[in-house]
Amino acid sequence: MKEQSASRREFLKMLTLGASAIGVTAQFGPDMLSRLEGLGRVGEPNYELRQPDSLVFGIAPDRNDLSLLRPACSSIVNIFEDGLESSWGLACLGQILEMGKLPMLSFTPQGFNGEFLLSKTMMFEDSLVKRAKDFANLPGPVLLRPFYEMNGNWFAHGAKINTAEDFVGSWRYLVGLFRHYAPNVKFVFSPNVTVGAAAIAPYYPGDEWVDIVGLDGYNKHRVNLIDAEHLLEPRHFNPNFSFKQLFGPDFKELQRLTKGKKPMIIAEVGTALENPYFWFREGLESLRNWPVKAAVLFSWRKDEPLTKNEANWDNPEIFQAIEAFSKTTNFVASPTSPEAILEIIFKSAPNNAQS
Repeated sequence: MKEQSASRREFLKMLTLGASAIGVTAQFGPDMLSRLEGLGRVGEPNYELRQPDSLVFGIAPDRNDLSLLRPACSSIVNIFEDGLESSWGLACLGQILEMGKLPMLSFTPQGFNGEFLLSKTMMFEDSLVKRAKDFANLPGPVLLRPFYEMNGNWFAHGAKINTAEDFVGSWRYLVGLFRHYAPNVKFVFSPNVTVGAAAIAPYYPGDEWVDIVGLDGYNKHRVNLIDAEHLLEPRHFNPNFSFKQLFGPDFKELQRLTKGKKPMIIAEVGTALENPYFWFREGLESLRNWPVKAAVLFSWRKDEPLTKNEANWDNPEIFQAIEAFSKTTNFVASPTSPEAILEIIFKSAPNNAQS
């Protein structure tokens, strides 16, 4: 872990003042760096999960290729982009809206490469303002999922270099800026499940800074991107958990943190099992009793030589499981516009105002 410099601390103070200036005092959680040794599954608080009214499915198509969308699970289309000064996938987002789908942009400042101090985010303000104005001109709503999986240490913006304090300050700054220029953007707070990642609570920015809460979770993830110095819990990277074991404890924790006032989604899900049909069918049955309004499949093929440590997440058995499940229930929805999809997501949280 690297020591925070005095200038970096000063910059965080600027972020805090920026948050206070728009009406909310930034209250950061405890320093993440002191918590890395006590990792593991979050306990299960005594907090009941509500049954959803309806559910939509989404997909992250391989390499953002929109020709790979599947009819059974493309209400939400998740695309990925890296770089604060990149195009942020604007052309692709516009195409998704024209198709009557709800786009979700999953964004990192620097991908897996190197290290990125989140306290530098404000230094890109000119580019961020321009991008926010571009988003405002899109013909519909957009879900924005910046700095996702921040409680893991595999991304450049993750816990190997940034604290929960860094994340919360940068998140609040970005949300405040986009809400000023682009009211059509809804922010998705999306940590990784606490299998192999740190506890979620210190990273939660507060209800007024979050529109939707999500979780990313993978079963039998074979990825080996973390070096020995920064490895969190090596035993956690090859587990074979059930769907309930993977997501259940952390959804209960998110519901506790939000007091049930925020809609919840599965923002990324996949399994490296060779025959994933029954794993997904069993997991989807869980959603009958969970307040999860959307489940978005990660469908990239990452078993080619360049990413040989990863898995092929695009298994046809997964889509067969979704199709079979959809035939056995009446709460899987098929909305025909991005606005209708967004309405379904927010309908699950009666006390939540779309800010």
